[in-house]
Amino acid sequence: MAKWRSNNRVLISVIFSGVLGMPITPLLADSMHSAHAHQGEDRACCHHDEMVALPEGLKIPELSLLLFRDAVTGFNLHLNIRNFELESPEYAAVRHEELAQGHAHLFINGKKVKRLYGPYEHLPGSYFTAGENEIKVTLNNHDHTSLTVNEKPLSATLKINTEQDDLVISNESTSPVHE
Repeated sequence: MAKWRSNNRVLISVIFSGVLGMPITPLLADSMHSAHAHQGEDRACCHHDEMVALPEGLKIPELSLLLFRDAVTGFNLHLNIRNFELESPEYAAVRHEELAQGHAHLFINGKKVKRLYGPYEHLPGSYFTAGENEIKVTLNNHDHTSLTVNEKPLSATLKINTEQDDLVISNESTSPVHE
């Protein structure tokens, strides 16, 4: 259905282009992006700021972060995760009985930047200011609620200084990985 609507928008754009003598496709581009970017996502469903306790019987997820300078530009972030299935929503129906599943939210300097569906992510240098910055990752259900244990969100935080050779100032986790 969404593809049909998208094709109709292009057709309407072509018709109006001929009638008005000007293309209107750029005017539709943003609305088409919005429709596709959130396709299948009920905006009322998502609980970005809500927290939910890890269900009983599941192993407690462990999370720690590692950050490395990229050889070309920016940084490479590694999420060291145990007892949590980090995956995209289309795999939500396949459930491991002992593990929570979902995705991670990446925050840089307090602003949510993106979702993470895997343990490795390149972070462009443009995400950061010169000097001190904070990288925070939270573990979330597929409905975007943050998972908690003992009323603390499952998260890890790196404080870094982009101008120092020793990049990491501090590395904290509410549920660190036990080696």
